[in-house]
Amino acid sequence: MTHVVSHDLRAPLRAILGFSELLVEHLGDDLDDKSRLYLNYVVDGADQLQTMLDDLTEYARIDSRGNPPQPVDVGQACGDAIASLSEAIERSGASIEVGELPAAHADPAQVVTVFQCLIENAIKFNEAAPAVTITGEQRDGASVYRVRDNGIGIRSTRLSDVFAVFCRLHTREEYDGNGIGLALVQRAVSRNGGEVSVSSEFGAGSTFQVTLPSVPA
Repeated sequence: MTHVVSHDLRAPLRAILGFSELLVEHLGDDLDDKSRLYLNYVVDGADQLQTMLDDLTEYARIDSRGNPPQPVDVGQACGDAIASLSEAIERSGASIEVGELPAAHADPAQVVTVFQCLIENAIKFNEAAPAVTITGEQRDGASVYRVRDNGIGIRSTRLSDVFAVFCRLHTREEYDGNGIGLALVQRAVSRNGGEVSVSSEFGAGSTFQVTLPSVPA
């Protein structure tokens, strides 16, 4: 359903962008500064909506294009996630410390997505040199992972909101993005039979805990 809605919304979006471009070409130099400014608002809004639709499609694909669960080398999956963020890590001067991570029984690609989103957020929502620590353990037949950062943290009144689709705790001027990352994490973890939670001290960082099924004996 989500994929269909996203697809259907793209046609009017293309029309908005197309006719905006035609209007600029048609008026040319007759387009005054205020009208040009308004048209820029229209185009910027349409571009933002395009990005949101792309994110919504990715969110829907967690279920529609997921792979069957299988034994996952979570250490390798975490390494792949870190490698995919190498540019952001280098640019921010982030340090990523990874401990021993037990295997899990899940979709390998979605495990990579989970760590990728959590590490990316830890880097983005940070006003200092990001420091991320990733640990894991086996507990009660499950594999438990913690991603701890030294970022800006989350107010206690907003902890219940962070996994909602398109939930933004800050303005776009402060931090870019559409608020889809943690929703992707929760959907991927849930699809694989696990749970995700967060604890945080505002101004002092957050710890995300992900629990996934262990590899069957």
